[in-house]
Amino acid sequence: MKNHTMSARQKLLSCVLIAALTCKAMSAVAYGAGKEGTPDSNSTQDPVSAVEQIFDQAARDAARQNISALSAADDSTKELPGASDETVYVITEPDGSAQKIIAAGWFKEEEGAQAYQMTDTMEELPVTIKISYWLDGREVTPEEVKGASGQLTIRFDFTNHTLHNVEVGGRQEAFHVPFLVLTGMILDSDKVSHPQITNGRLLHDGDRIIAAGIALPGLSDHFPMNPAKDDGDASLFKGERDWPEFIELRADVTDFDPGISYTLVTNEPFGKIRSDEFFDLQSLHDNMDDMKDAMVQLIDGANGLYEGTGDLLEGTSELRNGVERLCDGSSQVADGAARLQTGASDLHKGTGDLLTGADSLCFGTGNLVSGAGDLYAGADELVNGLSQLTANSDAINGGASQVFESLLSMAGSQLAAAGFPVEALTPENYEIILNDILSALNSDDVYNQACAMVQAQVEATVRAQNGTATEQEIQALIAQIMQSDDVISQINAAAEAARAGADQIAALKNSLDSYRIFYQGLLSYTSGVSQASDGATRLRDGAGQLKNGAGQLQDGAGQLKDGAEQLHNGAAQLAEGTAGLADGTSGLYNGTQALKDGCEVLSDGIGKLQDGTAQLKDGLIEFDEKAVQKLTSLLEEDLQELLDRLDATSEIAGNYTALTGNQDEDSSVRFIYKTEGVR
Repeated sequence: MKNHTMSARQKLLSCVLIAALTCKAMSAVAYGAGKEGTPDSNSTQDPVSAVEQIFDQAARDAARQNISALSAADDSTKELPGASDETVYVITEPDGSAQKIIAAGWFKEEEGAQAYQMTDTMEELPVTIKISYWLDGREVTPEEVKGASGQLTIRFDFTNHTLHNVEVGGRQEAFHVPFLVLTGMILDSDKVSHPQITNGRLLHDGDRIIAAGIALPGLSDHFPMNPAKDDGDASLFKGERDWPEFIELRADVTDFDPGISYTLVTNEPFGKIRSDEFFDLQSLHDNMDDMKDAMVQLIDGANGLYEGTGDLLEGTSELRNGVERLCDGSSQVADGAARLQTGASDLHKGTGDLLTGADSLCFGTGNLVSGAGDLYAGADELVNGLSQLTANSDAINGGASQVFESLLSMAGSQLAAAGFPVEALTPENYEIILNDILSALNSDDVYNQACAMVQAQVEATVRAQNGTATEQEIQALIAQIMQSDDVISQINAAAEAARAGADQIAALKNSLDSYRIFYQGLLSYTSGVSQASDGATRLRDGAGQLKNGAGQLQDGAGQLKDGAEQLHNGAAQLAEGTAGLADGTSGLYNGTQALKDGCEVLSDGIGKLQDGTAQLKDGLIEFDEKAVQKLTSLLEEDLQELLDRLDATSEIAGNYTALTGNQDEDSSVRFIYKTEGVR
């Protein structure tokens, strides 16, 4: 049962003691797994593989003794003598319930001899396991887990059933035998993803995920880490956790197969722990006396420091007021000088820009005068040349028109000679007329017409020469004649002649199209020359006016440049004078501002120093009351009882040495649980 009479200070010290106890227990896990040829404490093999090898080694030992580990022996109820080194193998169902318990080890016989024996037993196990399964938040049976997919949780709960009365501080209490529980299982990483474990670790080994967890069932009853808030000091333990009594594995699974898991239960590490290994009580008391004397000196020094900082703070306040008045006056002087310097600088810059612009204007107007003269001369030459071209435009257009009419007349004569009499061709209608002729000379149409004409002639001749023949005979004879080489040659010749005529007419049309394009371009050219001549005349007149105006502008730009240069020189002298004034007033202001800032920093610093000394004084007093005095009281009142509890826990662990037979101080026992997978 839990001891609710422990004070919060006792519980705090118990946390320190049990942390040390657990570290030693963890270092002995390999010792508990190192029996019967399994890896020793120096092995780097993972705990799950170590436990699995222990179970397999036990099976091999049983085979050597011709004893089956999986079937009941004839002497399963035989009382065993005391075992010097006993290992209990527990085969459980997937839910953790024990299916078979096998005790094995070297047992003492008569005359001091030892023999290795293995037998079934019905003894009650000191620690039992309950394995629960949840799939997507719903509790399920182990059979439902096999082949399932989703979010899976597997929880191992361990219950310590041992209770022994021990004396602690002159009173009797019931203590559990302390056991260290180590559970391991191997998962297929192809079927398990995003695994998490509570009270354990996950080890990744290629295609395997090894889950190993640790529990200490029953230990919280005697050394609680998260006690009930039954007194004012319980808040010291806010956020602490109980000693683990379960292991929980969570993961996303696909087609999951719950395999075999192994659990090692041992109390051997706890039986080797003694309180005198951790604490020297006399040294602790001596150190606490020194700490109390030091705290008295620290508190006295903090009081003196607080009074001195108060006097210093009053003096810095008067200095700060005088510096503020000096800083305000220098600020006004500096602001006026800065504005004057800015204006003079802007003026100097503006006159510089004006001088640069006037110089550029002079240079540009000179170029403008020269360019305007060149433009006038070129425009005059252009007017003369275009006038000559315009005078010849009518003669060029008339000649081109006569050539076009001659070409159209020749084309009409060629068409008439080829058997295509047409109306007189003009630039407007020749394209339509020639396209109609080309359509009529389509080779397929000509071929079909030739076939129809020849067939009509053949049919008339056949009917005239074979008046007594039947219609069927006449049609057969017509078809025979139409398929003859002579008839086919005549038809093909007619079609070929039509194609040749079409090619000639197409060539004629292309020639006329080319000349029409030339003729239209010539008309556009001569029209453009006339327009260009008019524009060149206007350009020449404008260039003359521009030349006269540019000369006047050049004279004015020269006068502007001279005035801008004088103004710029005067602005430079003004800027130099105001810069010196601004530098002096700025230096004055910066100095007074730095002095003001320094006073503020000094005042704030002294104020903070005073606050800090007050906090230091209060903190030292609080630390003395809540820490030093309580720690002293803890050592004087509770430490011995906690050490007695640690020794009592170690004693009952050392006394529990066998499940079967007699308890012997030279014996040892450990339990290995093998949980079968779902079949």
